[in-house]
Amino acid sequence: MGNFKNVPVFSLTIPSPPLRRTAEKPTPPCPHTPLRSPTSTPRKMHQARTTCTPPMSAVIAAFVFAVSIAGAASCGDGSSLVIAAGQTHTCCSRGVVASYAYEVNVPDYSNDKIKVSIRRKADDRHYTAGECDIRSSTECIGPACTSSSTNDCKVARTSAVIPQIICNKIECANTMGECNVRSHSLSLYTTMVTGICTSNDVCASGSCKGSYCCHTGGISDVCNECWVHDGGCKTCAAPYILDTDTWSCKVPKYGSCTANSMCE
Repeated sequence: MGNFKNVPVFSLTIPSPPLRRTAEKPTPPCPHTPLRSPTSTPRKMHQARTTCTPPMSAVIAAFVFAVSIAGAASCGDGSSLVIAAGQTHTCCSRGVVASYAYEVNVPDYSNDKIKVSIRRKADDRHYTAGECDIRSSTECIGPACTSSSTNDCKVARTSAVIPQIICNKIECANTMGECNVRSHSLSLYTTMVTGICTSNDVCASGSCKGSYCCHTGGISDVCNECWVHDGGCKTCAAPYILDTDTWSCKVPKYGSCTANSMCE
């Protein structure tokens, strides 16, 4: 055989074609309608999560919804509050209410300045019976103050005059520093204690007489009409007479009667 040691060696290099960069396929947006196929299995659920991307507006909306739910949990439920200076915590009824009651308690020896009131949502006007202005640790002004020393605001069940949406506002009147509320509660009722009525079922006492809800002395069977302001009796059935000290009906000293119980 011949000697190949001195034979030159040639090599041929074939260049590779240039690599082509392809753009990644964008993830399609989530459809507005639910997927038709069931997503109960783990595989289906995984596909539902990875085959679409929710729009940013949906992400923001979900975040805002979550925050609003978290904030709504403390609306008049008896929990404590921390309110920044100059800010207001507002708790409104979701629907029309006929009567309400509320209580706002602050820590002992607190010097926070807090204003509490019940307001109509329609025009933001307040009810006089709902005002409470805590000015210092020893000064509280307004009909809703429990006393000038305890700095608590409390209103027993009160009618809203006309059934409507109401709000309980707690304002921090500090010029600087936050206000602390130990507890706050708001009770709402679909029936009223006093006020205009058309049937018994709208009155807390179950008694509507003379177009007004009856309360205390007006509940008696011998009372024919009740006062709009306090539900006391306005007129009595004969032979009973009206006691203007208690605004209730009482038996007379004199006059005709048909039973001993009708005489004093």
